[in-house]
Amino acid sequence: MKYLTLDKKNYLNQLGFTKFAIQSYVFAHDIIDILPHEITTDESNYYFTIVKYNKNSYSASYSIDTQDGSMNEVVISSENILDVLYEMLIYVIVKRYIY
Repeated sequence: MKYLTLDKKNYLNQLGFTKFAIQSYVFAHDIIDILPHEITTDESNYYFTIVKYNKNSYSASYSIDTQDGSMNEVVISSENILDVLYEMLIYVIVKRYIY
């Protein structure tokens, strides 16, 4: 991915270009890198998991495995992986698992 640096902007300005569109992109791996892989609470440690159920369904959760099955702290599902990851990011920020 190429970024327009200040020098390139000045060069394009000299060529007569006066307007520039600056766009920000967020990719799934950007959010995954921010999300904690593990959340430690007083009760247990919850591990981050992403599941793709079919080509139009994703789920992200923080869960622990117990002898009785899996216990979830939170599960978020959607047809769009970015929506799932963004909602999970909001959740961990609100719960103050990350600052």
